[in-house]
Amino acid sequence: MAQIPINKATRQVKEITTPIAKELAEYLLLQHDIKSSFDTIKLWYEKYAGRKATLTAEERLIALSLFRNSIIMFVGCFDKSAPLYLKESDIYKTEDGGIIFFNWLKDIRDSYAAHKFGPLRQCVVGVIPNEDGVVIGCGHHVQIYAGPAPVADAKEQFLSFISKAGRYVDGKITDLSQQMVEAGKKMSRAEVAALNIARPHDVEPGQIRKSSDNFRRSIPKGDKG
Repeated sequence: MAQIPINKATRQVKEITTPIAKELAEYLLLQHDIKSSFDTIKLWYEKYAGRKATLTAEERLIALSLFRNSIIMFVGCFDKSAPLYLKESDIYKTEDGGIIFFNWLKDIRDSYAAHKFGPLRQCVVGVIPNEDGVVIGCGHHVQIYAGPAPVADAKEQFLSFISKAGRYVDGKITDLSQQMVEAGKKMSRAEVAALNIARPHDVEPGQIRKSSDNFRRSIPKGDKG
């Protein structure tokens, strides 16, 4: 799976806000999330998945967080409410069982990892009788899903599944990056010089729920680099 590219150039990046640039930016964010999901589930398998019975309380917390976070990040890349999202049919349509596996991950994300309405979180309560059948207290049993049981080749299959989406996104980024360069070469030196310096901006608490476009529009014109 491709590594997240890090711009090490000494020259400044000048911001482009064309539709192609916005699409490229969204794919780069998807690439980051897929890479993070890949690394997170890989760590879960390598350090925790096969040791469920011997994990300490702290390790169980870490393992649960890793598994849930990986599923949330990955399935979130297919969220239709996002400005740009992946379509499972574009990536897994020809893979045997691919759509079924994706739907399983989506069910985990929707009912348990990102929300709390499904049976993967269970608590059963009851009363505790003594030897004579007289109730002396109450008790409960909690069961929280902590990921699938480790089976042969499961790690490789899981990572391969995520990597396929990563390769799809990598291809989109390569194509859009080339279009950006070609469009940039058609600009005059004066047009390039007039571009703002590309940089992210701090987000205030009241701006967190803004869409990316609305947030960008809210930046003062004199504060764009």
